[in-house]
Amino acid sequence: MPQFNQQSSLSSSPVGLVRVYAYYRFLLSALILGMYLTKFTDGIFATLSPNIFFFTAVGFVTLTTLGLAWLIIRSFICEPYVLFIYLLIDIICLNLLIFASGGTSSGIGLLLLVTIATSSLIFTGQLAILLAAIASILVMAGTIVSLAFYSNSNATLFPTGLLGILLFLTSFLFRGLNRNLLASQNLAIKGADQAAHLQKLNELIVNRMRTGIVLIDTSAHIKLINSAAIEHLGGHKPSAPLVIGHSLKSLPELFKLYDRWLAYPWSRCPPILIANTNAEIQCNFARLDEQEERHTIIFIEDTRSIVQNAQQLKLASLGRLAGSIAHEIRNPLGAISHAAQMLAEEGEGSEITTQFTDIINRHSARVNSIVDSILQLSSQKAPNFQKLHLDQWLKNFCKEYNDAHIDTTTIVIEMLDKNLQVLFDPIHLNQIVTNLIDNARRYSTNETGEAWAKISAQFDPVSGLPSIEIYDKGSGIDAKYRSQIFEPFFTTSNTGSGLGLYLAKERCEFNYATLSYCLDNNQGLNNSGLANNHSINQADTKSGTKKGFFRIVFAHPEQLLPAKNS
Repeated sequence: MPQFNQQSSLSSSPVGLVRVYAYYRFLLSALILGMYLTKFTDGIFATLSPNIFFFTAVGFVTLTTLGLAWLIIRSFICEPYVLFIYLLIDIICLNLLIFASGGTSSGIGLLLLVTIATSSLIFTGQLAILLAAIASILVMAGTIVSLAFYSNSNATLFPTGLLGILLFLTSFLFRGLNRNLLASQNLAIKGADQAAHLQKLNELIVNRMRTGIVLIDTSAHIKLINSAAIEHLGGHKPSAPLVIGHSLKSLPELFKLYDRWLAYPWSRCPPILIANTNAEIQCNFARLDEQEERHTIIFIEDTRSIVQNAQQLKLASLGRLAGSIAHEIRNPLGAISHAAQMLAEEGEGSEITTQFTDIINRHSARVNSIVDSILQLSSQKAPNFQKLHLDQWLKNFCKEYNDAHIDTTTIVIEMLDKNLQVLFDPIHLNQIVTNLIDNARRYSTNETGEAWAKISAQFDPVSGLPSIEIYDKGSGIDAKYRSQIFEPFFTTSNTGSGLGLYLAKERCEFNYATLSYCLDNNQGLNNSGLANNHSINQADTKSGTKKGFFRIVFAHPEQLLPAKNS
């Protein structure tokens, strides 16, 4: 009894073959019956027993019709034993037709080759050989019966035996061919699975890269773009969707850079600012296929990463420099301060002596604060990133700030978005905001006599990232100084060290944030002091100043950041 094991005896995907053979057997049975009824095959079919031939042909058509209808309902998916029964029915019916037609001389026996070949393609085990054996035995038995009981002179054993041999040869031949096809198919499936796995892996790697990747064709249409590139280029916009198939011309700045690279491929491309964003990006172009030059790949990097690496080198150099000169500066500075103290004691009561010693002490303290700031910056460790809720953090900051100052400062907190969260080193953020509040407090006091500052927290309208803005009641920064406010040692005050805003900006960049000075009415400035493309409604004063504020734009709270000990 054969074992109908679907895994071992059935081809892996016989649905297509079963569909073809089901229609073939239906058409074959209908053709045989039609040719008999129209007497088209008189003298060839039904020469030995017309009744057996007719009833067999009718039964064959009935069975094939029912079988085809059932297979269509099942979408040509069925169990192995059903296929075995179908093939066995065909072998039996064809052998009865051969017998009723007087033997193999009718030519119907050749139709058995198609059935055996099909069985060898469907079954990979011994079932194909079994069906070939059954067909050969039935053919031989029909010939013997026709010779013994019907005295059929046309029935001979030699062509019958030859047909049996052909049936076995067909079975072995197609069985071997089927095994080779299955091996090739399995190899192709395995290769396809591996290729699909590698493709998914490549897509995952490309999408998780912090470097933006854009692949374009010769007509500058996007063929591939990862999430980092979308983020660097300002995100999806209805007017300029960053999707596959869209033209790069929707980003004029990047397209101009691409045209420039096509004309001068050896030249390094300068950084560019994407419209309506504060991000500066560096783009590099390369041919994907040097021979055909059909595709160009664009690598997009946020310059913050480059600035971060440069800052590491700068801090290392600054640390060595500060460490070597701090001792040399503080020794004479201490001597100067001590001499001023002795001079004050010696000339106690003298107004001129008091005035001179005050000047010496004031400027000594200023130099000492500069040395402290440089040492603090140079010894700065990697930021300890923490997720901070700005609403609660700002409330705690205001309380601590006023506790640390004798004169109370009015700090107004405006939370336009209550659920703002940022990734930042809390110590660095405290130092940055303290410096900016000190500035706002000083300029507000100079202008109105009131120590006042305002902190507004919201999602940045351009980048969509968390941001805070610090306002004061001062008159603003003169236009000629705006490009210098973040430079080290630049100050317009006689008492400042000129390192406050510089240190604040450095710490912001160290935490993947940006600090910029912006004009009112969303008149933003980039780090070079150049105005962004926003409208200005306020007219300049005679001194060239405008009301402004400082804005900190944080990194995305879920953005992948370096480890604590990186």
